[in-house]
Amino acid sequence: MTAKKELIREWLKKAEHDMGFAELGYKFKPEYSDLICYHCQQSAENI
Repeated sequence: MTAKKELIREWLKKAEHDMGFAELGYKFKPEYSDLICYHCQQSAENI
């Protein structure tokens, strides 16, 4: 795999982690909306 493809995979994995964390926050601690929004935004930037 090329270095460029590996870098893309790493960014997509990070985006998935940010979105997963946001989903957990929404499910278990919806009052933490500022952090949920932050992780959603981070996920969108990484895609």
